Amino acid sequence: MNTTKYHIANRINQELLKYTPYDLKIRIPDSNIDVASIGLNLVKESQNKIRLVQVGACDGSTGDPVNQQLRTGSVDAVVVEPVYENYLALKQSYNGVNNVVAVHAAIGKKDGKANFYKVKNEGRWIDSSYAKQLGSFNVNHLERHGVQCSEIEVIDVTVFTLETLMQNNNISNIDFLLVDTEGYDAEIINMALDIDNPPNILCFEYIHLAKNEISNLFNRFEKMSYKWIHDSMNTLAIRNL
Repeated sequence: MNTTKYHIANRINQELLKYTPYDLKIRIPDSNIDVASIGLNLVKESQNKIRLVQVGACDGSTGDPVNQQLRTGSVDAVVVEPVYENYLALKQSYNGVNNVVAVHAAIGKKDGKANFYKVKNEGRWIDSSYAKQLGSFNVNHLERHGVQCSEIEVIDVTVFTLETLMQNNNISNIDFLLVDTEGYDAEIINMALDIDNPPNILCFEYIHLAKNEISNLFNRFEKMSYKWIHDSMNTLAIRNL
């Protein structure tokens, strides 16, 4: 997003925030505006130094809405990715950026190990930027995206709860939580809402969630005084700005 359009998006968002949560259950008319960039800009404007946590960061460049801003070093960030090849690229993407820490793990309900499904980097998927983004705890998610059983690899990943991730990285509070976990987003957002001081800004991919998961999240947002908007794939929920 260029600078001019970025500030236009900000003004649009500020206007939308004047309305009720029900009024904000709409898509932003301009599909080129992504709510993750808006959310990061809003939280940066609200305070001098912020803490961002990105779950499902992939390689730090493919489809990443915050990479350019994080690379400036102006945001303290912890970026999390469970697939080792992606993690190595993610770490390299932020090489020399001291304010960004890459963590090789997934976020889940309990600490430990878990099966994780990824597309094999071979055949029609070799070096595919699309395929590398499809990793999930749910094998059916990959199959729904046209990946054949023979093209799926199961790997063993380290899992931290959100609270453990925060403790391990000396994070007392998260200002902005950005989640893209191919269908596991609702679980992680609910974890964030359960901590003592929930993030002021949450951004997650809603398109893979079941209707009941979305409804339950929006009910929680309303009870906790969040307001929310959508772009074509993601939801941005905001409070206390």
